[in-house]
Amino acid sequence: LGLTSNKSNSKMPAWLVRIREGVAFQQQKLAKLKADGTDYKGNIRLVPKNGKGKVKGNQTDADALIKNEDGTFTIIEYKLTSKTKLTTGQNNSKKHVEAKNSNQEFEVRSDIPEWNLKAGDKIKVKEYKVEFKEQG
Repeated sequence: LGLTSNKSNSKMPAWLVRIREGVAFQQQKLAKLKADGTDYKGNIRLVPKNGKGKVKGNQTDADALIKNEDGTFTIIEYKLTSKTKLTTGQNNSKKHVEAKNSNQEFEVRSDIPEWNLKAGDKIKVKEYKVEFKEQG
């Protein structure tokens, strides 16, 4: 990035400072899930089974994938502000979970041995949440 030192935020471009804030917020929220004893995995690649297949704009890396007690799952995306837009893949995933006629199925693209899931397995996601650090 053309910077020789990361010691001071004043030397970093503003966009990089915001990215770091967002990553720190995500890590803080994941640490809270862990402290609360929530059964979750971070940064899991998912493809909605909506008929579009595994193409650009139809997959998402869920910030947090939570396994619910009933065997279904919840996706949580962490955003720095409420003005931060969801990516195309996140929007497609959110719509797939919330649509009335949706099967709510997603293909897992990563092995998750703790949950006996392998890449290619299907899961049912019943809730999609977006949490913000800042409003507006």
